[in-house]
Amino acid sequence: MYSEILEKVFLNNTIYQWGVSFGIFLGGTFLVWLFHKFISARLQLLSKKTDTKIDDILVDAFNTLVFRVGALFSLSFALNKLVIAPAVAGILQKIFLLLFTVVIIRILQVLLLQFLEMYFRNFSKDLTNSFLPFLRHFLSILLWLMGAGFVVSNFGYQISSLLAGLGIGGFAIALAIKPTLESFFSSIALFAGKPFEIGDVVKYGGYTGTIKNIGIRTTLMTTFDATEVIIPNIDLANSMIENISRRPSRRITGSIGLLYSTTAEEIQETIDVMYEIFAGHELLLDNAKVYFSEFADSALIISFSYCIQAKADYKTEVLPCISFVNLEIKKALESKNIGMAFPTQTLYIEKES
Repeated sequence: MYSEILEKVFLNNTIYQWGVSFGIFLGGTFLVWLFHKFISARLQLLSKKTDTKIDDILVDAFNTLVFRVGALFSLSFALNKLVIAPAVAGILQKIFLLLFTVVIIRILQVLLLQFLEMYFRNFSKDLTNSFLPFLRHFLSILLWLMGAGFVVSNFGYQISSLLAGLGIGGFAIALAIKPTLESFFSSIALFAGKPFEIGDVVKYGGYTGTIKNIGIRTTLMTTFDATEVIIPNIDLANSMIENISRRPSRRITGSIGLLYSTTAEEIQETIDVMYEIFAGHELLLDNAKVYFSEFADSALIISFSYCIQAKADYKTEVLPCISFVNLEIKKALESKNIGMAFPTQTLYIEKES
C-alpha cells in the first residue's frame, strides 16, 4: 500500500522522489544552521577580544551570508534530484540567480553601511547627519544597478545593446544630472580630504568666517559680522582655502611710533615693558618679539609680534586679548610720560645774513 503511494507520479516525479528532495532540503538547511551557530559563536568570541571594529563588521556579514546562501544551495541541490522539464529548469535557474544576487547585494549593503558609519565617526554629528544618508542612498542605488546588470547579462541580454538603445534620451539624462554629479563628487573630495570641519574658521576668497554646515551641494559660512555666506562645494573643491583654525597659533603684528625726543633709554624701557605685557596674559605664547625697527619720517618705530593660542575663540578671546595688549601698552607709555608720535612736519628756516 505504502509502496503504491510512494510510486504515484506527481509533476513527472514520484512521491518518493519528492520526499527525498524535500528531505535533502530540510537536512541541508539544518546542517547549514548548525554550522552557522557553531562557527558564529566562536567568531564572535574572537572579535570581542580585539579593539578594532572591522572584524565585528565582517562577522556580522558572515552571519548574514552563510545561512541564506547555504539554504539556497540546499534548495538547488534538492531540486536537482527531481525530473524537471528543461523550460521549467531554465526558469528555476534564473530565479536562483536572482535570489542569490539579491542576497549578495543585501549583504554588501550591510557591510557598506557599517563601514560608512565607522568612517564617519571621525566627523562631527552635523556633518554625518547631512552627508551620510545621501551617500548611503547613492551607493545602495549603485549596488542595485550593478546587480541588475549582472542578472540581465546572465539572462542572455547584451548590456551594451540596452545602453545603446537609450540613444539621445540617455544623453539628455546624462546632461541633466551632470551638475548634480559634479556637486556630489566635489562633496566627496571635501569629505575625503577634510580641508575643514564644522566649527573651523576659514578664509575663502574675500570672506573669513566659521563653517556652520557642510551639505551635499553647498557649505554655509558665517562671517564675523554675522553674514551668512553660502558657497557651492564645487567652488570650494577647486579653490584655495586657508584654514585658520589649524594654525598652531594666531600671530598678531603691529607697531607704535614714539616721538623723536624719546631717548635711547626710554626706547629700551618701552621694549622691556612690552615684553612684560606679553608675558602677562594666559592666552599668549612665549615667543613675542619687540624691536626698534625704523627711523620713520615723523616717529621712532617700535615693531612687535606675538602669538595667541590657536584654540582661542576669535570673538570671545582673541579680540579681547588684542584689546588688552593695546590698552596695557598705552597705559605703560602714559605712566612713564613717553609720548606717541603722529604725523608732523618741522620746518627749519635759515635766516639770510
